[in-house]
Amino acid sequence: MVTSQPALPLIPEMYGNYTYSYVSLWDRDPSSLSYKIMESFEEPPDMGTRCVNNIPVFRSDLPTSKVFWIGKKKPEQLVAGCDRTVGNGTFHWNANETEIPYNADVNCQCMDTLVWNCTAKDYPLDSIPTVTLNTTMRVLDMSYRNISQMRKFQAWFNNKLYTSLPIFTSFLSNALLRVESHDTDPSDLGIVTVNHPMNQTVKSSIDAQGSSKLIVFRIVLIVLVLCVIPAGFTVFLVEERVCDAFHLQLVSGLSRRTYWLTGYVFDMSIYIISVIAILLIYVIFDVKEFAYSFEALCSFFLVFLLYGLCAVLWAYILQRRFEVPALSFVMISIGTFFVGIVASLTVIVIEQLMQQDPTLIGPHNVCSMVFLILPQYNLGMAIFRGSFVFQLIQLGENFLKELNRPDLASSLP
Repeated sequence: MVTSQPALPLIPEMYGNYTYSYVSLWDRDPSSLSYKIMESFEEPPDMGTRCVNNIPVFRSDLPTSKVFWIGKKKPEQLVAGCDRTVGNGTFHWNANETEIPYNADVNCQCMDTLVWNCTAKDYPLDSIPTVTLNTTMRVLDMSYRNISQMRKFQAWFNNKLYTSLPIFTSFLSNALLRVESHDTDPSDLGIVTVNHPMNQTVKSSIDAQGSSKLIVFRIVLIVLVLCVIPAGFTVFLVEERVCDAFHLQLVSGLSRRTYWLTGYVFDMSIYIISVIAILLIYVIFDVKEFAYSFEALCSFFLVFLLYGLCAVLWAYILQRRFEVPALSFVMISIGTFFVGIVASLTVIVIEQLMQQDPTLIGPHNVCSMVFLILPQYNLGMAIFRGSFVFQLIQLGENFLKELNRPDLASSLP
């Protein structure tokens, strides 16, 4: 079972903004093919196909509002960088040395074959992509073959960038197409070069480092938040115990059962409101691991609720060891967070390692049973298992789409 990767259009902009290309023209005859290719690079739609008209892969829709009364789809807009009405940049054919963008010393030498060699060792062609256009009537022997140099076009590329060769080969192909198509607007012509990456297996998709780091980050974040909330309830308990307010209530006739029960109900009501706010934030920001379905959202709410029932009681027990309210809040929140994260990450790491080392199965079983006494460990592992289930569902949906059976997505367990 595999998951397909999306198609990747090959354009220089995939390496980031300000990706420069350098063109060298040796023939200044306006009627030569080299000169025409150079003009094709300068005229719209420039080099490549990114600014060619009516190519859906290079266009994007304006954001559509999710409000029900503003659901009208906005028209398409041209991708950034293709508006030729902005700016008035020009290309100087005979630029002096101070205007060369990539300022490097070039030593040209006349070879025995009466051909000028301007690519000496000190010229950094290994780090810049370059297109060389030249025309000569001589026949030279290169690589033990006679190659005519009359219409030879070279695309120098940086081999450290894996896609630079097809990108600059595509530049030349599109330039030749537009030069030879005399009756067609060049902005309507283009050969789009698309890379189709190798499909990923289910194992490689699940074991991807990016997704694993994101899951661990979310575990750390939610455990930290849900450790701070119960710890905050201990501030009032410590204060009432230290200043003898709790003793005065008992002397006034309040039973211990009523005191702890009413305090527990009040604290849990505050905790439930906080959990609902957290889940609403996940829904608003469309965090799929928590809000990919209503059932998943309810499941995580139940997990957070059960954790709160235990964590608040833990905080009640631990607060009796402190005499300063602020110290109680800090130590309980940080202490429970540290213990829960260490326990959760220990089991997660052992699960990853025992795939190659079966001797870790025993320690994994022991740790996963002993750590069940910690509410924070149960919370972290519940989030980890829930994210894993979401990945499996996503893989199943993608697999059904590839089989042209998206109607079976609802039958996934």
